[in-house]
Amino acid sequence: MDYVPMVLEWHVFDLNYTKSDIYGTNNWRDDKSTECSSSQCFCSKGHHGNPYLLHGCQDINECDDPSRCGSGICVNYPGGFKCQLPDQRSSRVTLAIIGMPLH
Repeated sequence: MDYVPMVLEWHVFDLNYTKSDIYGTNNWRDDKSTECSSSQCFCSKGHHGNPYLLHGCQDINECDDPSRCGSGICVNYPGGFKCQLPDQRSSRVTLAIIGMPLH
């Protein structure tokens, strides 16, 4: 065996750090992918990665799963997805009969 998989989890207790303290920058202001409490950070719902790196949490593309929405259309957006039903109007057939009187 060349390597052994490992998971390291750690917390900073009783400290009041902000995202600015953790990242050392204010570039996180528009970043909705990471949430921090006073003792730990984590990736927001619908994201995965390392919350201790700037932009370390990336959106999960739930639409990569082809069976996610069944016969519907999967639409991914940051932090989630929605299923849309196919537009039924586009499958309608319009039939027009045009006739001329016979003399």
